[in-house]
Amino acid sequence: MYFLERALKIGSDMPSLYNQQDCLGRTPLYIACQKKNTSVVQQLLRKGADASIATHFGLLPAHLAAATGSVGVCQTLRKHKHARIDTSSPAGKKARDYALDNFHFSAANILLDKYNPRKRDPPTNIDVALLQGILRGSTNDVDVALANGADANALFDPAISGGRQTETAMTIALFQSPERRFEIAAILLDYGEADVDAKIERGETALHIFVKRNDISAVKWLLERNADFMARDAKGRTALMLAVKKDLVILVNLLSRFTRHSPKLLHAIDGKGHTAMDYARWYGHNHIAPLLMRNLI
Repeated sequence: MYFLERALKIGSDMPSLYNQQDCLGRTPLYIACQKKNTSVVQQLLRKGADASIATHFGLLPAHLAAATGSVGVCQTLRKHKHARIDTSSPAGKKARDYALDNFHFSAANILLDKYNPRKRDPPTNIDVALLQGILRGSTNDVDVALANGADANALFDPAISGGRQTETAMTIALFQSPERRFEIAAILLDYGEADVDAKIERGETALHIFVKRNDISAVKWLLERNADFMARDAKGRTALMLAVKKDLVILVNLLSRFTRHSPKLLHAIDGKGHTAMDYARWYGHNHIAPLLMRNLI
């Protein structure tokens, strides 16, 4: 701690001190990450601390921030161009891997590109044409737009799409009337190579969204196309946890049936260490607990 305080007190007269290493190769920035002190991390970075310096064991500040689960520090490092969050340690693990190993799902989501994407350019005219084809339910217009270079993974904010939040083209397609929505979604998936597991603002995938809407046909369609049933939202929740919380028995049964050979879903925990079974007990859905056990064990 003395090493860290000394670096900050001396100030800009000795900028090299911000990158001085102790006997273990730790810099003041590394120690601040270890202590989950977001304000000190921000201060050190402003003063020129180097986020790319590893310890003698090859660990970076980003690895420590992820392992400790500090959301604030992970967000700060994520924005810093030299934090090297995608660099592997000698153990072959990236920062996000350390967060997942320690069940820090909120931190892990912050370190995931799909959850916290870099700023994108506004949709191009051809992307807007794709959106218009989706909203009209026109498979021909969607085909033409994709053939002319539209991005099947384009994001559209509410000002353009008329929705409640920024959505992917795939999610918007699945929101449309039942007659053509699966046909158009299949075109985006198969022809346009849309990512069925792309995440939006709260770390939700399409599976999360349509479980919350109790849209059984959309959930079944997504599962049949290998949607990631283990995907977590920003709070570390799986789609099964949301279905249990809302007492959506049909969806609980559907999700558990599709994942019968993956009992890890039953044991998955959210950002606070709670399982789907915990959700059933807390919300008094005692009829769901036997269903989970029967299908997942």
